[in-house]
Amino acid sequence: MSPSFWEFDTRYKTTPEKRDATAPRRELAAQSQALLARLRAIPGRPQAMRYFEEIVGEGRRTEELRAAAAPRVGIFCNLIPEELVHAAGAIPVRLCAGAHATIHSAEEILPRDICPLVKSSFGMAVCGMEPLSLCTAAVIPLCCDAKTKLAQTLNDYLPTWVVDIPGRRDYERDLADWRREVKELADRLGKLTGRPITRNGLRESIEIYHARAEAFRALYNLRKAHPHLLSGRDTFLVTEASFSDDPMRWTDRLWALIRELEERAKTAPNAPAGFLPVLLTGAPVIWPNWKLTNVIEDHGATVVADTLCSGTQRLFDPVQVDEPTLDGMLRALALRYFSASICPSFADSSDRIDRLLELCADFKVRGVISHNLRLCMLFDMESARVRQVLRQKVIPLLAVQTDYGQEDVEQVKTRVEAFLEMLA
Repeated sequence: MSPSFWEFDTRYKTTPEKRDATAPRRELAAQSQALLARLRAIPGRPQAMRYFEEIVGEGRRTEELRAAAAPRVGIFCNLIPEELVHAAGAIPVRLCAGAHATIHSAEEILPRDICPLVKSSFGMAVCGMEPLSLCTAAVIPLCCDAKTKLAQTLNDYLPTWVVDIPGRRDYERDLADWRREVKELADRLGKLTGRPITRNGLRESIEIYHARAEAFRALYNLRKAHPHLLSGRDTFLVTEASFSDDPMRWTDRLWALIRELEERAKTAPNAPAGFLPVLLTGAPVIWPNWKLTNVIEDHGATVVADTLCSGTQRLFDPVQVDEPTLDGMLRALALRYFSASICPSFADSSDRIDRLLELCADFKVRGVISHNLRLCMLFDMESARVRQVLRQKVIPLLAVQTDYGQEDVEQVKTRVEAFLEMLA
């Protein structure tokens, strides 16, 4: 019998290989604790950041997910509507991983020469590690070759669905196809949880995530006015916490952080002498692989803005509902996730360069650092175009290609330090 659109043909399903997770867990915990210690050493760090440390680095949210009665649905990238998962009574959990500890296990099955993010994420399945092991299903957008083939391989460990992403953004042709994908995903989620998505349920979920985006936009505007008040690493920690945290609680805690920063702005409204603002663009930075951000900020610069799908772009644009019917809200969701993404998986990603230039102007950055994960063809093929555009705008650029290992840390330090000295 042929599989349905949502199911993989399992006639040739492999026997899942489970590996001992003791060593990867220990390595991941040690790396997280070392990174937390580094963050806590930042002078004048806001007290409100303590909550986000607990969620990301200390396992509080993992314990909550383990105890939760609701199904957990894993998602990859920023192209899967979290509102749909929430409206179906499930908990959305972003599964993109930044752990070097699981890559060796993944390479027993996956090729060595593919995206480290994909290998790290799949390694979580091989090792049976949280949060992936807590999920009932996973949803993967077909946004790159590595994730396309990850889907069937991961399906041997966890029921995995795929969502087809248009290669273009033709609002007359491609948006209609994408809307059908969103509608099918909504139906599938309702069947998974036994709670079909209703008009009232979806409206409530959209409002919750709209409030989350409003809070993040307030943080964005505050950083634009006072970029010295919060480090780039702490901003990434805030967004990383949103990968799995309860959205209402996360929003409340973010407002608490904003209030603390607003109080500080009254007594220290201006950046100190020697403040060096830079922008980070390119591939996502996922906890605890903060090698590049650590080097940048440990050497005196501050990442004041970014175009990363693990950073500002994740939370910046809320869904705008014009017609509050179920179909109208599904259309609004489809439009938001279709138009707001600046992922280079689209054939024409000029909007990503537009966003990059807009942020450079808004935050008055002194230079741009481009982060590319080794073997990520999408960002790599764009690098020459980005470099030429920034050269025309007389904005210095440093391109850094790296992976999740620590072997090149000294090389990265040398290059970043020289770049920052040139900017200063």
